[in-house]
Amino acid sequence: MKIGTRWLTAFALIMSFAAEAQAQTAVEITFTVDMTAPLANGSFIPGTDFVTVAGDMNGWDNTADTLAADQNDPNLYTGVVRDTLATVPATIGFKFVIKSDSDGDIWEGDPNREVTITGTEPDSDSNGSLEVEAPVDFFDRVDPGSQTASFLLEFRVNMAVAITQGRFDPAEDVVTVAGGAINNWNNIADTLTSDFLDPDVYFKLIEVSDLAVPTEIEFKFILHDIEEGADPIIGWEGLPNNRKHTLTGDEGQPNNEGFIEVSVPEVFFDNISFDDVFAEETEVFIEVDARPAMYFLTDSLFLPQDAQTGDPVTDFSGIFANGPFVSPVGWEDWGPDGLGSIEELQLLDNGENGDLVKGDSVFTMSITKAAGAAKRGVVKFGVNGFDNEAPAGADRIVTVDEANPRVSLVFGAVIQEDGRIGDDNAINGMSYDAYILVDNSTTPATATVVRRGGEVDGIATDTELGVELPSKVTLLQNYPNPFSRTATIEYELEQSGRVTLQVFDMLGREVMTLFDGLVPAARHAVEFDASKLAGGTYIYRLQTEDQVATRTMIVLK
Repeated sequence: MKIGTRWLTAFALIMSFAAEAQAQTAVEITFTVDMTAPLANGSFIPGTDFVTVAGDMNGWDNTADTLAADQNDPNLYTGVVRDTLATVPATIGFKFVIKSDSDGDIWEGDPNREVTITGTEPDSDSNGSLEVEAPVDFFDRVDPGSQTASFLLEFRVNMAVAITQGRFDPAEDVVTVAGGAINNWNNIADTLTSDFLDPDVYFKLIEVSDLAVPTEIEFKFILHDIEEGADPIIGWEGLPNNRKHTLTGDEGQPNNEGFIEVSVPEVFFDNISFDDVFAEETEVFIEVDARPAMYFLTDSLFLPQDAQTGDPVTDFSGIFANGPFVSPVGWEDWGPDGLGSIEELQLLDNGENGDLVKGDSVFTMSITKAAGAAKRGVVKFGVNGFDNEAPAGADRIVTVDEANPRVSLVFGAVIQEDGRIGDDNAINGMSYDAYILVDNSTTPATATVVRRGGEVDGIATDTELGVELPSKVTLLQNYPNPFSRTATIEYELEQSGRVTLQVFDMLGREVMTLFDGLVPAARHAVEFDASKLAGGTYIYRLQTEDQVATRTMIVLK
């Protein structure tokens, strides 16, 4: 493909993404909830309390959309919410909420409910809005005909590691527990007490009445500063999902007060035990093979757009790491002026400071982890400081072996919570899948960089693996030569680095720069369009960091 054509193709892709972002679809979603159980147990009093729906369609505002009793079935409450969607298909999360002056807001427990809009729904009244019916269900999924039980739940959390890390000070801080069925996610209602037999363990007994069983309760622990009062919160547990425990109602006989006593298994705060933290101060090396990004740039003349802003990325000037495992602030602002300006978070391929081989396209950084710091955390990479490795939220989980504290990763291959690797994390429809061969059948899962063919994971062709790298920098003769319109210029690099490929006339005047940027060690090809040049002899020059090579070519007219 000609260079001009490639740039037009890239521009067309960018414009198509912008056009898609501007497209909007109006919808009218009918929400209906069965309030039989709350009406029966007195937690919902018509005329005094109200039922609302909160979700993605109204910014999770539980006051925006109130439901009304159905005239034919007063146990059903229904309402229509209007929304405008940027794209379809789309999935909207939501929950029903009881607004009560006496008991406060009562939210349904997790998980969120969902309704999917496909874009093919009818518009029977021709008002320009698609008509969508959300699934009808009981409030909080409690079927009034189901069996119920009451429980005395004991929650226990080990704070020893949090104390060692300095995250929790028993003299100044408190730990609470919150959950849907426990206290309607009230993070200040239930404070835990230190166990006098094991002072690092904190516990709390909580009574929960009339739960439909079997059921799964969800909860998390939260830290608070005593001097600041119950709020503001120091921090919720940083787990990717809520904690869960299943109650069956068969755990034992009720006590004299009618409660079944259940001890929820003891856990470490944030699930970080002493096996999960460094025993002593350790220098950790994080290295990432950047060839998938380089290959993408070489083949497409651009990289996937920044996931945060949609900004195009058309060169490779550096690679940076972001996320709680490497940054003391958690997440730095993406972009060249944010992450891209922080030298401590830049990875280098210079053969120094822990980088094993200069110019092998594997970039390295080092960070020092204090004793008690977590060995496991989240890291995400970005070319030029942009968020262009994977979509927003698709973050990599890394785990460090303290005996061998070097973590080897592949750009675009995201290690997930379950240890599997995903390489098809599309950003605005584009991913690095073609350059990464993933094998999730091994333990641990592996990711191998290939020049092409990575879309079919687990299968390698002779063009992918075992390719011998060039032994020196070589600029090859263009072909065809002579030529009248287009020619191909190939060059070989023994190591990755910045390359400039330019064309000059015989007087030494620059005619065109064909390429200027970082490329991996490999053979590369560039299309040269001479259709607008006069006939004659021209010089093309390849310049690397420490070498210059030139050749001549003849254009016929």
